[in-house]
Amino acid sequence: IVFIPVIIMFFLFFTTKRMTFGVSFLGLIFYLIDYFLNKEIKGLSLLYLIDNITSLSIFSTLAIILVGLFQKNLKEKNVLIEEIHHRVKNNLQIILSLLSLKTNRIRGDHNLYLLKDLRNQIFSISKIHTMLYKTPDYSLIDFDIYIKEIANELLSVYQDENKAINIKIDIGHIVLDITKSIPCALIINELITNSLKYAFHLLDKGNIFISMRRVNDFYELNVFDDGVGLPKSVNFFDAHSFGFQLINMLIKQLNGKIETISTHGAGFKIEFEA
Repeated sequence: IVFIPVIIMFFLFFTTKRMTFGVSFLGLIFYLIDYFLNKEIKGLSLLYLIDNITSLSIFSTLAIILVGLFQKNLKEKNVLIEEIHHRVKNNLQIILSLLSLKTNRIRGDHNLYLLKDLRNQIFSISKIHTMLYKTPDYSLIDFDIYIKEIANELLSVYQDENKAINIKIDIGHIVLDITKSIPCALIINELITNSLKYAFHLLDKGNIFISMRRVNDFYELNVFDDGVGLPKSVNFFDAHSFGFQLINMLIKQLNGKIETISTHGAGFKIEFEA
């Protein structure tokens, strides 16, 4: 019984004012039951009951006031976070629109690919904020849905109409926060882009496979294709291309590691802390 005020204060962290009031009312009932059951056995006086009810009333009033302030601050914080994501999303959409306009005026395949790569990297980040804007807590991303949307976007940009290229995704229900979602998505973006641009230039069809699972305290991400494979002269870890440098930088950001895996095409295995 003596811990009832503490229980009420504990409710500050995860309840509403209505629930706090409800717990306070239950505390009052318990105090009354305790008094009437034990007043003759323990010799409890009416003053004891009044003292307990007064203490309960003070704690309950304080708890209800603090819960109200807590809920108000939480609501204001959520509105602010929502507005930030909304503005970031809109600004990135403007950048994407400008890049799309520039893409139509660029001549030369090399420059066009550079601009498309940049556009897709920005799209990956923009999509994060779009999805966060729709989530209740503005922090966690359903990674399966996210990667499928990025893969579809990349297919629409890079796929040759004369080639049948499929992207097969097996991620399942994995939820990541923004600090892991963005670097992980940019890595996948780069690897898919490389496969679409270089893996199937001698083939009429092909597949890109993406799988991800949690193994104890680590995530294991596999991205591979059944294309022509990496040239033997290419050392992934010493490559000078921007894409390879970006991937290695993002791997360090995730405190992870990457290795090439033996497949019929190009394959990569990435592990990072959960």
